[in-house]
Amino acid sequence: FPGEDRAVLDRKEAMFRETLAASVEPVAGIHALLDWAEANGLGTAVVTNAPRANAEAMLAATGLARRLATVVVGDECARPKPDPAPYQAAMAALGATPSRSIAFEDSRSGIRAARSAGAHVFGMASSLTPGQLLQAGAHQTIRDFADPALWDRLAQLRSEVA
Repeated sequence: FPGEDRAVLDRKEAMFRETLAASVEPVAGIHALLDWAEANGLGTAVVTNAPRANAEAMLAATGLARRLATVVVGDECARPKPDPAPYQAAMAALGATPSRSIAFEDSRSGIRAARSAGAHVFGMASSLTPGQLLQAGAHQTIRDFADPALWDRLAQLRSEVA
């Protein structure tokens, strides 16, 4: 962006970060999911196209920064989402195989990136409807991390390695 446009964009992003602490709640079920992943020796990561400062501010505001320490930012990869590079970088950082990876996405570009990287994709029904998420390529949709469909999938994955 040219100088003046960059300054406006930077200020907008700073204002966003300033308002987070009072307005952000973690998605229902996230702590149980992270507990499950930890108990099963599985890594977790955040894969985002948001600026790193915004991602870190969001994690801090929700109290999840310590639990989700691996953050992969699209602009820091060879190519951002919808390219699979950010998900591939996260899988490499965690030592994860695509067929055993699960992604949670609420955007079309994120769904495309995660699927192209080989992950099982849960579309998170927030800004898009379940139908739109499925049409974009999500394998399944959930409302939040307490959704039984997620826990059924986790039980299935667990039984495959037992």
